[in-house]
Amino acid sequence: MESAMSRGERLRQALKDKNWSIDEFSRRSNVSHTTLHKFAAGRDVRLSTVERIAHSLGVSVSWLVFGVEVQKMKRCQALRVIGNPLNPELVTFVEDVRRSCPELPIVFTLSEDFGPMAFLAGALQRVSGMVS
Repeated sequence: MESAMSRGERLRQALKDKNWSIDEFSRRSNVSHTTLHKFAAGRDVRLSTVERIAHSLGVSVSWLVFGVEVQKMKRCQALRVIGNPLNPELVTFVEDVRRSCPELPIVFTLSEDFGPMAFLAGALQRVSGMVS
C-alpha cells in the first residue's frame, strides 16, 4: 500500500525543496513558529493561513493539506485528481468538490508511488470487507 505523507512531512519536504529553514520560512511567510508547528501536527489553523503557507511554498493547498494534486483539465473541462482513490482523506476531499461543482467530471490518476497492483489489492480488500 501507499505510504502516505503526513501534513508535517509535506511541509518539511516543501521546505527542503526550497532549501529553507523553518526560521527563514516563518519570516518569509509571516506565519509564526507556533502556527507552523500546529499545522504540521495536524491541528486546525485558519484557511487564510494555510493558503499563505501554500502560496509562500509554491504548492497547492490541496497538496499541502491532503497530499492530493488537483489540476483542471483544459480540453474536457474536468478535474484531474492525482493520488490514491482508496485514501479516505482523498475520498472526503473529492466528495466536497463534487458537492461544490456537481457538473464537473472528476478523473483519477494514480500517483507514481501507488502502482496498479497496489490499487487492485486495495480495491479487493475494500470489496471483500463489503461482502463479509
